[in-house]
Amino acid sequence: MLVAEEELRLAHRDLEHIAKTDSLTGLPNRRCFDVRFAHEWSRACRTGNSVALIVIDIDWFKQYNDHYGHVLGDECLRHIAELLNKNINRPADLAARYGGEEFVILLPETELAGALKIAEEVRSTIEAAKIEHRGSTAGIVTISAGVASNHQDGVIVSTDLVEKADSLLYRAKKRGRNRVEHQAREVLET
Repeated sequence: MLVAEEELRLAHRDLEHIAKTDSLTGLPNRRCFDVRFAHEWSRACRTGNSVALIVIDIDWFKQYNDHYGHVLGDECLRHIAELLNKNINRPADLAARYGGEEFVILLPETELAGALKIAEEVRSTIEAAKIEHRGSTAGIVTISAGVASNHQDGVIVSTDLVEKADSLLYRAKKRGRNRVEHQAREVLET
């Protein structure tokens, strides 16, 4: 009986891992991100600490797939996921695949300045990898990123943080791609 219970426990653990992991990249998936984000948002609201979010999109990824095909496109996504993970150092930080060619990095207890530093490190690491991309004006794979924190104007509920980071990502794309965008200041506590 003990062997069967242990096998069942291990099978349950494996299923939990599968449910939380993006099968292509090996990163946590959107569902896992959503759960962690809700937890970290609640904690930040309780403690008054910062939580920051980086939303990342691979520049010209449709053109990458059109030029190289989906098999190499998948390989590119896996490579980007590896590079993201190399820039995440603290156990509470989370890099996840958000969908398609979008990724997010959740940074609990991180002010905007710290999140900007990480976002720029990620951007420059991916640029330095020099992954060929003939469908891009840069000739290599690059990313654009939007960075926001919960202590900024207009961030009242958790969805505001996601929307702000996402709108900053699109601003980065409009301003030429291969860049990190943020709102200049955080709300000062009084």
